[in-house]
Amino acid sequence: MSSSLIVLAGAGHANIQVLKKLAMLELKRKPEVMLISDASSASYSGMLPGYMFDKYTQEQISFNLWNLTTQAGFTFINDKLTSISPNENKITFSSGRAPIQYDVLSLNIGINSKPITKLNDNLKTSKNILYLKPISKLLKAWTEMLELIKDLPPQKIALIGGGPAGIETAVALSKKIKSLGRKDQITVLHGSGYFLSCKMSHQILTELKSQNIEVLFNHNVSSIEQHSDLSSNKLSTKKFGPINLNFIDRNQLTFDFLILATGASAPEFIKSSGLATDVDGYLNVNSYLQSTSHLNVFGSGDCINFLEHPLEKSGVFAVRQGQILTDNLLNFSNSKTNSKLIRYKPQKRFLKIIQLSEQKALTWWGSFSFVSRYMLKVKTYIDFRFMKRFGTIPPQMKSEVIPNVENQFVENMCGGCGSKVPASILEDVISELSKIYPNQIPDSFEDSYPLPKKSTPLFATVDSLKGFIQDPFLFGKISAMHALSDLWVSGLKPYAITLSLGHKQSFEGFQKANITQIMSGVLSVCQQHELKLINAHTFTTKEDQLTITAFGEKTDRVLRKAGAEVNDLIVLSKPLGTGIGLQALMKADIDLSSVESLIEVLTQENIIPHQLKPELHCATDVTGFGLIGHLAEILKASKVSAELDEKLISTLNQTDIFIKKGYLSFLINENKKSFERLIKKSSNEQVSDILWDPQT
Repeated sequence: MSSSLIVLAGAGHANIQVLKKLAMLELKRKPEVMLISDASSASYSGMLPGYMFDKYTQEQISFNLWNLTTQAGFTFINDKLTSISPNENKITFSSGRAPIQYDVLSLNIGINSKPITKLNDNLKTSKNILYLKPISKLLKAWTEMLELIKDLPPQKIALIGGGPAGIETAVALSKKIKSLGRKDQITVLHGSGYFLSCKMSHQILTELKSQNIEVLFNHNVSSIEQHSDLSSNKLSTKKFGPINLNFIDRNQLTFDFLILATGASAPEFIKSSGLATDVDGYLNVNSYLQSTSHLNVFGSGDCINFLEHPLEKSGVFAVRQGQILTDNLLNFSNSKTNSKLIRYKPQKRFLKIIQLSEQKALTWWGSFSFVSRYMLKVKTYIDFRFMKRFGTIPPQMKSEVIPNVENQFVENMCGGCGSKVPASILEDVISELSKIYPNQIPDSFEDSYPLPKKSTPLFATVDSLKGFIQDPFLFGKISAMHALSDLWVSGLKPYAITLSLGHKQSFEGFQKANITQIMSGVLSVCQQHELKLINAHTFTTKEDQLTITAFGEKTDRVLRKAGAEVNDLIVLSKPLGTGIGLQALMKADIDLSSVESLIEVLTQENIIPHQLKPELHCATDVTGFGLIGHLAEILKASKVSAELDEKLISTLNQTDIFIKKGYLSFLINENKKSFERLIKKSSNEQVSDILWDPQT
């Protein structure tokens, strides 16, 4: 069936709106949508000053992309985009996962801090240099910088750039430093002779001076140097040195910390991609927000050069572009022509607000400007209204599965071999994967394959999972590690796998992209552990499912479930709670730190540390039957009993909260039915649900 895969590259304000609007459209056939972001959240730039002033939390100013994509029923690729091949309609990633081939692409990837010198690239990893762009990296960098400063004597901090972002950062930093009882010196270096305009410059300067922030006008930094000899430096224990700022017409200045608010520079990969750009590397777009060189590529926000007339780098334009972009992406994906596209007409004027302190803001409209307390309340109202509008999908739209094809495609599908994925799709998938994983793909494609000969005993295990996470690469990777876990905990070395992949019925482009990503996740594990995929089968079904059979060989000692002895200690290598956490994720009700912790545990291999293995009497992994169920198997095989102290059992962040919300797998109750009779406890003692929780 013919339709389009729309890829939203970047989680800027415009793409966030597109995501929500496409999810809420009542269409007979919805397009398949993938969102790509190198961060699991997207910060709303308008609320960053409030965050820096400790007025808002990270959760309040961020779009939780895992929750949003779950609510929308779309795919989320949590990875960094590194290149675009517009002639092949292909995107590649920093992780090395397989590329994604799009039908229509929407770029809303923001900007970077403008480099000052060629040395800038070498200084990007310095711990005492903070870049305000890209925004996706700012929150973490801001927190890390403040943590470093806390443990040091008073520092000299320079902020280069006197635009709105630089001014707001300077006053927020001043407030933070005072709240810590510190006396660091903040200096703002600005290349011009005034801020914004003569009138506004006086208003801003008055506020900065009242906060003991030094301002140096007409200071154009020509180069930056950092001392390499740290032997006499007071910061040497932190492994970074003072920073020298050089000027063409002034003496060198030295600072301990540097914040770059130097304006914008385009993401480098856009210009190198072959897409039409201006001289600075910004994507050239026409009045439809469409690339002038490749009509199936659209752009919005700060990364574009709007050819109708120049636009300043401001989030207000991206907010207005969202609705136009949604309509144009949808219309172009349906017709592949510009016949129904809508022209974007940017506003000529808009209200601008800069926060100058906790209580005051500078507001201007055209040439009219004033400083007031009231406008901060107005700004707060505007910001929270935007977050409320686009931060969630209405409850009636929330669904773990939103059908993107007519039901008849699944209902009329043959349940036998007629459910196979078409050969044309498989040929493209195999061709792509063979380029990345040449040693993992079978050398030839036969009906049956011999297992590699081994001189030691061979072992086999099988496992199967249904699609449980938005990122298909992660689904494949976690499924492979889950299947290999039975071999690893037995002390065996995996050497080969076979698999059967059931993929939900969908449009050809999406099916091809999704299967490629799932297989890329599986093969990335095979590549890391030098395994071979010796056979595979694919078929079409109502929901994704992956069954993997893994083969292993004995290396030295094989660990079994029998062998536990009296007075043995029980060792858990991971915290419990992945089953409960996945329920919260699938219900789109999980905070950012919890989802990151969850994925970290899901992608941690169950390999027994070499130094621990000789000390173990037996081993198993904790999966579907929960801790109690799998421990019961060890106890039965070993003919011993065990005592558990729940206070000593580590769990994932927020697990107790998720349990109170009722995010429990149905298997928890089934596990209770199967194993509760084995537990001896006092009459008023309760066994926590976490001990029955099925772990992935």
